[in-house]
Amino acid sequence: METLMQDVRYALRSLISSPVFALASVLSLAIGIGANTAIFSVIDTVLINPVPFKVPDRLVMVWESNTQQDAHNFPTSPLNFLAWKGTEPLIR
Repeated sequence: METLMQDVRYALRSLISSPVFALASVLSLAIGIGANTAIFSVIDTVLINPVPFKVPDRLVMVWESNTQQDAHNFPTSPLNFLAWKGTEPLIR
């Protein structure tokens, strides 16, 4: 345990004596950990845990367009979708 404490003190003295190296080391670790986390998140979402639907090929996204205001491809509101579907909205 004493040897570990001596090593830690020596490491801290070395890092304090060269702050540029310490900053570069910390930034390199931060970028590496961040990139690793991002890549794992994408792989986990796409490959390991895909969408929880029986037939994911049948999922669709419904978009609205407003030609008077030149607005295209924005998500539709739930009430408009229910009106298009022909069912009554839950909220009146």
